Amino acid sequence: MSCHCRWCPVLFVLMAATAFAETGEGLSVRILETDPPSGAVLGAREPLYLRIAYRSDAPLRFQAAGYAQGVEIRRGAAMNPAPSYPPGDGESIAWIAYQDAVEIDEVRVQIFSDGWNRLDSLTVPLMVSWDGAAPVTGRAPAAWARDLSAAQQHMTARAVTQTSTPDGFWATALISLMAWSIPGYLLAQIYTAMRYRGGWRTAALLPLWIMVPLLGYTLFALLAGSNLWPLMLLFITPFAFLYLLGVLLAKGVWGRAA
Repeated sequence: MSCHCRWCPVLFVLMAATAFAETGEGLSVRILETDPPSGAVLGAREPLYLRIAYRSDAPLRFQAAGYAQGVEIRRGAAMNPAPSYPPGDGESIAWIAYQDAVEIDEVRVQIFSDGWNRLDSLTVPLMVSWDGAAPVTGRAPAAWARDLSAAQQHMTARAVTQTSTPDGFWATALISLMAWSIPGYLLAQIYTAMRYRGGWRTAALLPLWIMVPLLGYTLFALLAGSNLWPLMLLFITPFAFLYLLGVLLAKGVWGRAA
């Protein structure tokens, strides 16, 4: 899809600036601007940022998704983590990026409650494409995009470490165990893959169906410049590690008797 009208980028910017949602129940959301503007061509993993102004009586979350001809483009997509923003008047940010060569004609910003109940959505006509090539030099985002993105990453990291205990001891201990599970899983996976045979080896290789895509996603997030690139790895790897520990234990108990 392409557009050759010289006024299209201007029209898209004006329409994006007026994207607005108001429910009459203490919720008002407006898209103020985008970075880059409509008509831009981005390299692989370069984000398209949307600046959002909101007024709400309750906490909100915002998530962006790219569409082409009414169909969501999910292949190679990455998006913001959508932390919970506090009630009142404020600004937030949503972003979308693609690994592959993709062209979109609109962005939809989904508005959620703190508990992830969908409240509303905004549709922003926006012609932006990704060429799938790694940029030679990273494009400097607008000042508002840089500041709001840094604030969002700080909010997300803080939400991960929040705990009901005053000193956060148990949260720190839990995160440390989650982090140590990553090398533990790798060692267990290599050991079982090399030493086990037959059904035991098949059982030991099952986590790879999840971990290989997860490692690819983590690498993509790292290359995209996200400060939260290890987040999914921290959440999922402990389960894979515990599973392999169970396989090792079962093999030690029943394998020798077989």
